[in-house]
Order: sequence, then structure tokens, then C-alpha cells
Amino acid sequence: MSFIFILFSLFLNQEKNLIEDFLNKVTDPKIKQLQAESLKEKTKKAKENKSNKILKALEQEEKSKKVEIAYFSDLMGRFAPPGCQEDSRFTRSLLQLKIMIRRQRVRNREKNLSPLLVLGGGNFIGPDAIGDFIFSNNSLARWGVKLLESIGLDAVAVGPEDLDTQEGNFDRYVSNGNKLKLKFAATNLECTKKYKKLCQEQILPYTTIIKNGIKFGILVLFSQDQSKYFTNTGGKKFQFAKPDKLYQKYYKILKKKEKVDAIILVSHLDRPPTYP
Repeated sequence: MSFIFILFSLFLNQEKNLIEDFLNKVTDPKIKQLQAESLKEKTKKAKENKSNKILKALEQEEKSKKVEIAYFSDLMGRFAPPGCQEDSRFTRSLLQLKIMIRRQRVRNREKNLSPLLVLGGGNFIGPDAIGDFIFSNNSLARWGVKLLESIGLDAVAVGPEDLDTQEGNFDRYVSNGNKLKLKFAATNLECTKKYKKLCQEQILPYTTIIKNGIKFGILVLFSQDQSKYFTNTGGKKFQFAKPDKLYQKYYKILKKKEKVDAIILVSHLDRPPTYP
């Protein structure tokens, strides 16, 4: 499983609600008549009435909002740069990733673009030996999580390779991450009885992010039989509910309760974990 870094843009058009909100604040009776008409008709009427104020508002709100998303996954515990024998086109380290995102932020700032939404897709802390070592004790784990947090992550999906690490590594990863306000999400993850507290207090079924006035919901799904592929401690700690059932449940919550504009699904449904 090679390292993945994706940069893409999402456009959301919120013109209808924004224009209606603007017009609701207008008290002029003639202008109030425009409220029940379509956007095209509103524009036409405004031009006929030579209402510069409404024309300006319509032109401004017709513009789509843009959000640029930096998504990366499958760091696989590579906190150090790749060795000289490895192909650097496919093998990335945390340091290289941090530099890539920092350059993108600078570019966006220079071009007056919207801030990046930085989303981690999981599989960060293992199975590479360096990741195993860093999260083998609490002191090193604090340092490792601080290094991850310094990238400026808005949300972090839990991955299969995060769950199936050496004893205690995942616990140290999420507990130290929570102290730094990192948001870990795993929608259909269930802890066995002994580890119930870990799932209830440290990991969220979903998370929300607001960027450039747009609210996103993040869901993270695993296949229901994921635990049978675990080779370390993950199979003893974790189980997985039916992904379709949990997706439907939290989709409704995100749309109706959280009122999100868009939902991003991080999927681990496609295949069992492979490495490297």
C-alpha cells in the first residue's frame, strides 16, 4: 500500500439561501415582492428597477465558494525519510509530507485562496518499525503525535494499520492526540468489553469541520470482517458494525442535526490491509 497524497478542490454554490437571507432583511415593499421569484427573475427585476444594491448582492452571492482539500493516508509509521534503496516517488515520510503541505499553504496565501482543509486518511503509526518504536512508550508517543499535529490536521481518520499495532501503541496514539485536540473518527468501530472506554471517550463516530463558511461532515467506514485480517492485538480489541447501517444512521444526523453542506467518506471497505 503506497503513500497517498491528494489535493483537490470542492465547489459549493450557496447562492439561493444567501440571497434569500439578504432579501429578508430588506424592508422596501417593492423589493419584498422579489422574494418569491426565481433567481433569474430576481436578477431581471433588479435590472429593470436599476437597483444597484440588489444587483451587487446577487452578483456576489452567485459566486461559488471554493474549498481546497489536502488528503493523505498510508504513512505506515514512516516518521523518518526513506532510505537510499527506496523509491522516493512512492515512499514518503512525515517530514516530506509536512513540507508539501506547508508549501501548499504558502501558495494559497500568496494567491489569496481559501485555507486548506487537511484531512488524514489513517494508517499513520504502523507497521513500520520506526512507528512501532515511537509509540511504544508514552514519552515518545507525545513527541510523535506533536509532530503529526504540527502539520495542521483538521481531522484524522483511523486506519486498519493504526488499530493493528503492538500492544498499547494505538491507545497512546489517540490519548495523546486528544490532548492536542486532534479529532479521530471511525464510524463503525466497536471496542470489545475490556476496551469499551477507549471507543467511547477517545474516538468519534463522525466529526465536523467548517472551512470558508462551508460545513463538512467526515465519516470513516471499515468492512465488517476487518478484524479477521489483524495479526497483532487489533483482533482482540476491536469489532466492526455493519457499515451500511452506520452510514445511514450518521448520514441522517449530519444532514438533519449538524446541517452540513457536504459529507466526506473515508473508506477502508475496498480490501484487507497490505504492506508495503
